[in-house]
Amino acid sequence: NYKASCVDRGLTRTTQDKYHADLTKLASFCEFKGIVRADRFDEAAFIGFGAWLRESKSKQGLCLAEKTRAGAQVLAVQVFKFAWKSGMLSEFKIAGAKLPKARARPQPCFTTDQVEGLLNASSGELHAAIATLAFAGLRVGELLHLRWEDVRIDSAAAGLGMLHVRRGGSGGTTKDKD
Repeated sequence: NYKASCVDRGLTRTTQDKYHADLTKLASFCEFKGIVRADRFDEAAFIGFGAWLRESKSKQGLCLAEKTRAGAQVLAVQVFKFAWKSGMLSEFKIAGAKLPKARARPQPCFTTDQVEGLLNASSGELHAAIATLAFAGLRVGELLHLRWEDVRIDSAAAGLGMLHVRRGGSGGTTKDKD
């Protein structure tokens, strides 16, 4: 039911896939702990889920990143709240559970000089792609899904205009819906 609600709310396919992976982690934990009924998942189980995630490994054999673990725990709360609000659970036992705050890791980013160097060294479609990524603030995946109807150019009197780019493939919404 929760997965169907994600489709109904228009969440992107990548978000739905991430939620599926997190729900699989939750199901694996519950199987490991012998929790077969949703009404038995309480705050102690939620805390245990966090500890279990810290011990878990990714497909590559690496420890799960802090944001990955926090995301799985936040989704667990969302799923149980959804079940409670939908009348599938009589009480929301993890309502008071303390959610972890994951710190974002700094992401690698090109400097202005590096972008200028890439632009100077490129031509044609590659030059256009690099310029679009750099000046529109798009991610590579967003550029790959970009369509002409996602782009609007407002012209100005002095010949300078504003380029508006709707996030490609998202139905017109940005990642933070703003």
